[in-house]
Amino acid sequence: MAAAAGRALTEGERAEIQRIANRYNTIIDVVGSRAAGTARNIDTDFPVGKGVGSRSDIDFRIDASHPMVDDLIQALMRVGNGAGNASRKHNTTARPTAPPFIRFAPEG
Repeated sequence: MAAAAGRALTEGERAEIQRIANRYNTIIDVVGSRAAGTARNIDTDFPVGKGVGSRSDIDFRIDASHPMVDDLIQALMRVGNGAGNASRKHNTTARPTAPPFIRFAPEG
């Protein structure tokens, strides 16, 4: 696939993240280059990383006090064919997410 710059999330990634928000009944914030719309090489098979020949990861902020936080993190790490980046230390528990961000809330 052709390299694409200046993008946030693909439709597939959006659907994956929404399913996870629904499954775990939690808010998930996407931050970093994906939220700013400056991500590199989206929709490619480039490895996740920094610089030439890599694609931007998907940085998440989550509720670290969620009762299934470890499962939530593992699910987010698989988003976008392994592009997800989530951990307990990047959380909304200590402070709210600052813009820019893309928020996914559970539906229904």
